[in-house]
Amino acid sequence: MFKFLHIADVHFDAPLMSKDTNVRSDLKASQKDAFRKAVDFCIKEEIDGLLIAGDLFDNERISLNTEKFLWENFEKLREKNIHVFYTPGNHDPVIYMKSKFGDNVHIFDRDVPTEYIIKDKHDKVCRIIGVGHINDNEKRNLIRKFPKKMDDRPIVGIAHTMVENVEVDETKGKYMPTSLEDLLDKKYDYWALGHIHSRMQFKDYPIFYSGNIQGLNINETGLKGGNFIKVDNGLIEIEFIPLNTVFFEHMTIDITGEYGSEYDFYNILKGLIAEELLAFNYNSSNLIIRLFITGQTNMVKYLNSVESIEYLEEELAQDLDIKSLEIKKYQLKNVKKLEDLIQDNKVLEEVMMIMNNPNGDKKMMKNMKHIKYQIFDNEENPESIINQHKEELMELMMAYFTGDES
Repeated sequence: MFKFLHIADVHFDAPLMSKDTNVRSDLKASQKDAFRKAVDFCIKEEIDGLLIAGDLFDNERISLNTEKFLWENFEKLREKNIHVFYTPGNHDPVIYMKSKFGDNVHIFDRDVPTEYIIKDKHDKVCRIIGVGHINDNEKRNLIRKFPKKMDDRPIVGIAHTMVENVEVDETKGKYMPTSLEDLLDKKYDYWALGHIHSRMQFKDYPIFYSGNIQGLNINETGLKGGNFIKVDNGLIEIEFIPLNTVFFEHMTIDITGEYGSEYDFYNILKGLIAEELLAFNYNSSNLIIRLFITGQTNMVKYLNSVESIEYLEEELAQDLDIKSLEIKKYQLKNVKKLEDLIQDNKVLEEVMMIMNNPNGDKKMMKNMKHIKYQIFDNEENPESIINQHKEELMELMMAYFTGDES
């Protein structure tokens, strides 16, 4: 049996964005924590190889701190006779590679597929075949250069590529583009892919993006990690291993209602967030949340203040023990009372006068008598019709004059 851990898109030394310097520091630390957990997992499970499918680094400027960290962790693996198979991606192409590591670290530093062979305790053979990005703008389909599987020996392919004909993250560039058909044509036991920052499998095929091991921004939500792969006699087992220690999440809360005071609003909002937090399976102190608030409320004026939003973000995060909270307004509408609308709208004022005293407009009453309504009795009094449906008519007018089409 051969065992591997597939990870990708670590992006060490990325310029992580946050207005809070402490959060930026925590994210940088969490990248290393996640990688350290991956190494510890490899040692615990006695795996054969750690597969890193590109973008281990974010750019060519690799800090001494990062280089030293990687050396120490790769050495831990070397001491346990665990190999590292690393294919440079578009963020860390071969031309950026200045670091050299131990002899257990195999870097695919060519634009043609390179093969490594490893053996298990029973002298069985597994082939690891990969290709690297030579520069940061690789547009060729290098997957087509991979050899097809021709015998029973297991093959694991590793590449940093965009699979074009499958719906994935459109914000990611089409570097080393390929197709699902190209990958399937090789008949490999497993494809370890990088480039897309969320874990996904292509249908029921053993073709995976592992996603990154730690979310880098608010759009990379939830659990992050790698795939634990077992290959044995033509059979394959795949298990997701969570690795991240900081979690991004989105949350939407409807704050519709009229609140007696800003303090009442704060406490109710805090309670609503606390209820939503129960749905997450990790400690709130490790959460970075983007909160979308929506609805119709008398708090719109208060929430239009930048200072108010910043105060809510800081106080709610502190009271609920959340690492960081960002508040965004989404389709937030003000509560409008009919009396206020009438003061600002002469047309509405006249309509309300007619509704309150239908017999006062003889022309309208004459027109109504000539209109036949399916749901009304022909002899029903027009005034009673208006009174009977006054509440419904009021709702329709409020929606019309406030622009609320819901």
